[in-house]
Amino acid sequence: LIGSRTITDADSITLYLYDAAQDAFERAYQLGTPTVWSGAPQIRPTGLTRRVIHDALPILIDDTSTEPDLNPALRAAGIRSLVAAPLISRGRPLGVLYVNSVTTHHCDADGQQIITALANQAAIAIDNAQLFTATANGRDQVQAILNSAHDGILMFDPASRILLVNPELEQMWGLPRTELEGH
Repeated sequence: LIGSRTITDADSITLYLYDAAQDAFERAYQLGTPTVWSGAPQIRPTGLTRRVIHDALPILIDDTSTEPDLNPALRAAGIRSLVAAPLISRGRPLGVLYVNSVTTHHCDADGQQIITALANQAAIAIDNAQLFTATANGRDQVQAILNSAHDGILMFDPASRILLVNPELEQMWGLPRTELEGH
C-alpha cells in the first residue's frame, strides 16, 4: 500500500475492509494526510464505496466537486481527486483502496490501472491472511477439543502421518507430542 502512494505521488491512501455479512466496512489502514471521517461504519446506500463494491470496478474521479456520491467529509478534508479500486479475491469483495490527492486531475487512466493492480495484490494478501487466520483458529479449536478429552487421541492425515496428539495420549505413552507429530 505504501507503494501506491509513492508510485502515484498521492497525498493519502486509505484502505477499507468490507464485511459482507454486516454490509459494513472499517478503515483498516491509512497513510498520508488524514481524512476527516466520523460517519457510521454502515456504507451509505448511494455512496461511492457502495458503488465500487457493487460494481467491482475502479472509479477515477478527476474533480470531487462534481461527484454526487462522494462522502462530503472527503471534500471537507481537502480531497480534490481520487481513485477508488475494489479489492476482489475469489469473486468476493474484500474492500476498497482509495488513493487521494488534494489537486484535481491528479491521476490518469494509466495511474488507475496501476492502482487497480496494487489493489488486486492487496486483495490476494488480505484473502491469504484471512484464510491463514481461519485455518489457525480451526486448528486451535480442534486442539482445545483434543486437550479436553479424557481418552488418548491421535489424528492422522491422508498419508497416515500423525497430525495431532492430545495430552492424555502423551501421558499414556510417556512420549511428548513433538516426537509423535509428523511421523
